[in-house]
Amino acid sequence: DLRFNELTSIPPEIVQCHNLELLFLQKNKITEEGIPLEVLNFTKLKQFSLFGNEIPRMTRLVYSRCEFWSSRLDFSNCSMSSSDVPSALFRLPFLTELSLSHNRITILPPCISELKSILTLDLSHNHINVLPWQLGNLTTITKLSLSSNPLSKLPSNILKSWKSSQKIHVLFDYLKSLKENLDDCYRMKLMFVGSENVGKTTLVNTIHEIATKTTQKMSTPGLSTHGVEQREIVVKSNLTNNNADICFTALDLAGQSVYYSTHQFFLTNRAIFFVVFNIVDVKDRSIDYWLKVIQSKSSEATIILVATHIDDPSCTKEYTDYATRYIETNYTSKYSAIVELFMVSCKTKRGLDDLYKCIIKTSLSQPFMPEKVPRGVGVLEERINEEKLKRQPPIISWDDFKLMSQESGILTDELVYKTANFFKQIGIIAYFSDPNNPLINDLIIIDPQWLANVFRSVIGTQTNFIKNGFLKSS
Repeated sequence: DLRFNELTSIPPEIVQCHNLELLFLQKNKITEEGIPLEVLNFTKLKQFSLFGNEIPRMTRLVYSRCEFWSSRLDFSNCSMSSSDVPSALFRLPFLTELSLSHNRITILPPCISELKSILTLDLSHNHINVLPWQLGNLTTITKLSLSSNPLSKLPSNILKSWKSSQKIHVLFDYLKSLKENLDDCYRMKLMFVGSENVGKTTLVNTIHEIATKTTQKMSTPGLSTHGVEQREIVVKSNLTNNNADICFTALDLAGQSVYYSTHQFFLTNRAIFFVVFNIVDVKDRSIDYWLKVIQSKSSEATIILVATHIDDPSCTKEYTDYATRYIETNYTSKYSAIVELFMVSCKTKRGLDDLYKCIIKTSLSQPFMPEKVPRGVGVLEERINEEKLKRQPPIISWDDFKLMSQESGILTDELVYKTANFFKQIGIIAYFSDPNNPLINDLIIIDPQWLANVFRSVIGTQTNFIKNGFLKSS
């Protein structure tokens, strides 16, 4: 028992203790380099705890030495993220107890099903949002701890039933169904377009405030968006099946005309477009430009016109009546996709509650809402989020995507391609379909914001990619 010392490594003399059964090293300062691999070859060692040591990354070699262990491994409170935990840890067929609590794990690997003898699994106090269907194959498990995890991608009724009964089969039955069933999914993209300095970014921030009932610092006046900025807005709703959340991906497209040619890559049909303009400049030429682009590139999309700065002193009743007539004559009557016009002020909040309600109503009225998607979509999204943190640039091949999909329970090619198209439509991934360029067709960009930043670096002046006039080829 060497707990609560200042050890940075395991004393080398310990390798002589061949009959050692229990080794407790909690709350030291041991690193991986400080662990003699000979210790892991002790055939009588039953319990080994490194709780509270700063060992964020453990190599496959360490766990391969532990293959024969039949008792307990404790790596709780070791500052581990998902990418720090190698899959070999979950390939210990005789292990009965494993603790990874109080770490920074967000997702579990598919190979967790290879813990064939596991009885107790402690994953509490992590950042896990979704569970893989393979977890449901652990038939030997008797105790599973998931407390203090968000588990935001699990259906609320499943989560409630499991927490109230504490019967593992309630959760596992759902997990095993991930690779078989389809679920309703409420996801949509919100596209904010228009000239620069008309208030698009402030409008996105204000809608987010209303949805989350929080207050944020307002955007700096006159500070323009460069390229495309993306953010997620989650709305609680009692209008959806099982009271499921509505998840919006809001894209704020820069208003400078120099970016217009790159914006078209992000336009999709599964979206609500907000053509934003300053009410004082109702003849803004970009309004008609964007209406034509949307009609051409996203012909099935819905459009809402948003006139900002209605608090301007020049916006008298006479002027707003004139502006309304002008908009009706020049825009609404010409473009059938326009469903509403709102005159708003982000400063006084005038008109914003009505706009917010319209967003919810309009999104739920779309023919594809809710979309029927494989239950493994939530797992796959979490895996993509993990992968894009590890890859620079954040690009994978179609074969990689298919493998990740299958490991997430999306098994057939038809469902894989359907999921890919769904992810593209809502802004999770981006890919090309160019019959003249088969090489680029095999690539999937798993972080569209990265692509937007690349466009911004090439076209604009605000960049982290270009140094001293050079853009690295990598």
